[in-house]
Parts: sequence; C-alpha cells; structure tokens
Amino acid sequence: MRLTTTVLFILSFALNVNSQLKYSIPFELIDYRIYLKGTINEVECSFLYDTGDFGVALDKLFIEKNGIEIPKYAKKNVFLIRFNNFEKQLSSVTSQDINIIGGNSDEGVIGIDFFKDFIVEIDYEQQVLKLFDINTKIDNSYSEVETNQFKGLILYGRFTTKLEIVFNENSCLNGDFLFDTGSGRNITIFSQLDSNLDSENPIRKGMNSSYHGNNISEFIKTKEVFFNNGSFLNLIVDRSFDTNKEVANRIDGVIGGQFLQNFNIILNYTKHAVYLKQNNNDNFTKEMLTDGIIYRDRRKDLGGLLVSAKIEHELLNDKFKLGDLILEINGNKVVELDYFYMRNLQLVEGNKIHYKVLRKRKKIDIVTEVLKVM
Repeated sequence: MRLTTTVLFILSFALNVNSQLKYSIPFELIDYRIYLKGTINEVECSFLYDTGDFGVALDKLFIEKNGIEIPKYAKKNVFLIRFNNFEKQLSSVTSQDINIIGGNSDEGVIGIDFFKDFIVEIDYEQQVLKLFDINTKIDNSYSEVETNQFKGLILYGRFTTKLEIVFNENSCLNGDFLFDTGSGRNITIFSQLDSNLDSENPIRKGMNSSYHGNNISEFIKTKEVFFNNGSFLNLIVDRSFDTNKEVANRIDGVIGGQFLQNFNIILNYTKHAVYLKQNNNDNFTKEMLTDGIIYRDRRKDLGGLLVSAKIEHELLNDKFKLGDLILEINGNKVVELDYFYMRNLQLVEGNKIHYKVLRKRKKIDIVTEVLKVM
C-alpha cells in the first residue's frame, strides 16, 4: 500500500545553495510551533509562522495594548514588519483573537504567503527560517512532494499532500492532509474511519483548540504511516470528532509540527511546490507520556498557566477542570520558572508534579503522576 505520490527532484549539476541565501531568521519552537521574534511598526511582536494560515493577523489585545491602528480600508505601506535585517511593508493586517487559541507568544500570525517572494527553508534542527532567492535550484537531497493548493476562500493558498495511514488489517485511510506548522499536534484526522478502534484509547477534551473545532479527539496507535516516500511504524495520531464540517469536507486532516519537526521543509509558494528531507531529530511520536493536562502560557495576562485541555484515561488524575489557572509547580511560582523546564517535567515517566491551581476564587492543590498511557 505504499504511496507513489512523491517524486525525487534530481539536479544535473552541483549547486552552492548558500550563495543564494538572502536572510536567516532564527525561530523558537514552543510546543512544536514556530515563533519568529520581530517588530511591526517598531513594536516588538512574536509571530507564529503558520503554513495553515494565509495573510498576516495581529491579536486584538496586542493591538489595543500597543495602540496600533488598523485602517478600515487598505492603505499602501501602512505596516512595516522586520525580522533582523529582513523587512516587508504591508497594506493591511487583520485583527483576530489569537491569544485565546495559543498563548502569550501568539501576538501575531504570518501565513504561508508572507515570504512568497523567496524560497523558504524551515530548518527544524537549527531552528532557523532560511530565505533563498526565488530562482534558487533545490538541492537534490530533497524530494518534491505532490501537493494541491486550495483556491476556495476558507482554505485559500494552503497546501495539502497525500497521506496513507494503516491502523490495522481492517482499517486504512488515504487522504489529503494540510501542511500546518501552526498545529502543535502530530497528525490529526478529520475523516470518519471504516471500523471502530480501541474504545479504551485516551481522549483529549479541550477548549479553543482551533478556529475549526478539534476540541474533542481520540488518540490512536497506528500500524504504519506512508509519507514523503517513507514508511513510519507505530505512530500515535489523533482523530477529531468536532471539526468544522466545511473544513472536514475539503481535507482529511492536518500534519502538524509534532510530526513535521522531523523534516527540513522547502516551500516555493509561487510554484505551489513543497520539498522535504528527513533530518536527524528522529522524534516521531510513538508513545504517550502525560500527567493528563495540557496548558498554555498565559502568565503575562492571567498570571499563570491556563489548563486548555485534559487527557482522559483510567490511569490519569481527573481532578483538573478546563479553565483552571496553574499558579505554582512543585512549590515554585510559575511566573518565575522557565517554560521549557515546566514542560519537560511532563516528559519523565514516574514524575509526581505538585500543582497549586486557582479555580474561580478558590486555590486547590493537585498532585499528578506522569504515566505512559500508550
């Protein structure tokens, strides 16, 4: 059942690709999502680089806090965005509730078309976005992936590719999946499956997971996933039960940053082309370690970590509620702790984590244990 949708892009001559490198923009990978530190009209801003989005948007609270004016009608060169020595002028940006979907790092979003005048390489290993001259030839270590680019308004300009997922001998899915660096998940399925799977699988229940739903999903252990001319065994994916129907009718799911981090990706937006090669991260999701909660960094505006999702499983503590605000971890105030340190506590099997939580006006102590549930 191996897919044949990936074609090797072969060059007949050697290429010194560095000679055509125009800009290098470092990024921070937070919860498998790409964030670029820059400015808009000289105001510091953290932008999510989201290949599952189009255009440029700013968070409503960020706009209000920094007194940024958005004209009712587009005006030439009203906005200037800078990343290091790269800069681009825009006639318009949109205003969205970005912070509520992400966290304090989500002050703005730049979509897949933003760097359309360049060939873009996403280097997950070095955590840098590289912008090459638009006429740069692609190195033959990359393979070209067969893609489709949407013209319909709801998914305009995004890329999809074919993906084959084998669950067991009786269940298999071939479909069109969106390249989505804005998703921190692994592979998320929107389509209905032919047969019922294990009813004891962990369930994810969240709030404000995306603009298209995806608040309720089931984690599934796959037998094999075929992608980019490769085969990947025993991956964990999730199947959404509440995706917006208009989106689910157009695509079968998304390939998120948790999976994409294992590849270097080249995007040529003008030619509607995507190229990939597997990197050395080798961090495919084959097991699930969790203490049962997923939170977002809301320390700047709410003073704590907002519990945005719960993993329900018979082995896990079920005392958390969506919307709880974590104030302390292991006796330390979260506003004084490094975010990655706190996240890593949830990745060590057997860790017991002591949380102090604010629920409405009441403070509650909750202890969890990191367990392997898949």
